[in-house]
Formats: sequence, structure tokens, C-alpha cells
Amino acid sequence: MALITIAAAEKLQDEILQKLDDVYGIVFDGPEMSDEQVELLALLPVADLEVIAAWAEEYAANVGDYATLARSALEAKDE
Repeated sequence: MALITIAAAEKLQDEILQKLDDVYGIVFDGPEMSDEQVELLALLPVADLEVIAAWAEEYAANVGDYATLARSALEAKDE
């Protein structure tokens, strides 16, 4: 039974690491944040900019949830 549990844990680990690797590959460098990009985005309506900001904040929180998950598992190991 322990081998099945360990195998399932390793599978979950692989899935999480793959997701984080995918995110890293896409967002690691972040936007260029050039003055030109800021000026271009400033041409958009406020509602559109709010959507970009809200999605980015939501996605960042979701990625942060993986850290919370791992920290909770660390706490459970110490009990």
C-alpha cells in the first residue's frame, strides 16, 4: 500500500513541477515594460486594462497556491 501512495505522490509531484515549469517558461522574463508598451496600453479603455490587471493578479495568486500547498505538506510532515 505504501508503494502505491509513494507512486501517487511522485506522480502528483511531477504534474505540479511540469505545470510550474510551463508557467516559468512563459512568464519568467515578464513583460519588457518599455515606455512604448506602457504608452500603447494606455490607449486602451480602462475596463480592458482592469481585465489585464485582474487576470494577472488572479494567475499570480493561483501560482502562489502551489507554494501554499507545498508549505502545508511540509507542516504535515513535521506533525
